[in-house]
Amino acid sequence: MAIIDVTWTNLVNTAVDFYGDLEKISGTNDCGTNATAAGDAGAWSQQTITAADGDWELRCTLGPSSNSGRTFIGLTSNPFSLDFATWASCLYVSTVAVSGPPPHPANTLQIFEGMAPGLIAFDGIWNEGRLLRFVCRSGHLSYYLGSQHLFTSGQALVYPLRAITSIACLNKTVLDAQILTARGQIRGPADASPWAIPTPAALPLASSGGPRHSYFQETEADWNEIRSEFRTGGSLTRSLQSAPVRVFEIRWDGLSEAEVLLLDTHWQSTSGGLPFTLVHPQTGEVITGVRYIGYARSSHQRVWSQERSARLVKHTN
Repeated sequence: MAIIDVTWTNLVNTAVDFYGDLEKISGTNDCGTNATAAGDAGAWSQQTITAADGDWELRCTLGPSSNSGRTFIGLTSNPFSLDFATWASCLYVSTVAVSGPPPHPANTLQIFEGMAPGLIAFDGIWNEGRLLRFVCRSGHLSYYLGSQHLFTSGQALVYPLRAITSIACLNKTVLDAQILTARGQIRGPADASPWAIPTPAALPLASSGGPRHSYFQETEADWNEIRSEFRTGGSLTRSLQSAPVRVFEIRWDGLSEAEVLLLDTHWQSTSGGLPFTLVHPQTGEVITGVRYIGYARSSHQRVWSQERSARLVKHTN
């Protein structure tokens, strides 16, 4: 069996972190009691599932562990939309209560299929950290919460399918999303053109129209061995160097939603490991081949005043 980590694309008010998990970072915090509408943030999978893939499964969980908010996860063969009514299938988790009609307590899980709202509801069944599972066997789609069978659909699946999500509450996440298939042929979008490694833009600093940083420091040059692990799964280790390894620390405070989106988009464009250019804000030096070795976002919901920080490395060989 092949296990493929979902690669999220078409990011709307979301960002992908170091581990490949998807988080809502901007937009409306639609998380109050009696909230029911779809979220204004989300993404869908770069990978597609086709009929030729045979039996398959989509699985994920939601976070953070204390309160996963209101999140929709599903499958679609239609054009990208955050409206779950356009999807083929959907599991919806809400950790807030709804007075109705019909009423539902907190931690309710619901199943939707297209325009059939509230196909079935399981009041109070959700526990943080449990797997949400869409399981297709012999052409029949079933829904599971962990190992607990919830419902088997009678609808005919229309391929190709993508995983898709809609997130309503700020700072909520879709975690550990994976596609499992016996055939191992899960693929990206149909595109006959050869794939090329993308080239990220320079880090957006104030001198190039980006947000003004509150702290920038180049740490003391290091001739010793430094090993850097990147989100792409690769690493760099430098023992013999013609020049010392350079490490930079940057922080930004009081960021607006637009400024946050600019920084988060740059981080995402590198996949956590691709090199980019840094223009040293103190000296104007143009430094190529710089990589992220750390990127952090504030977890609070005060969207008008966010913080970001980054740690960068420049290997000289």
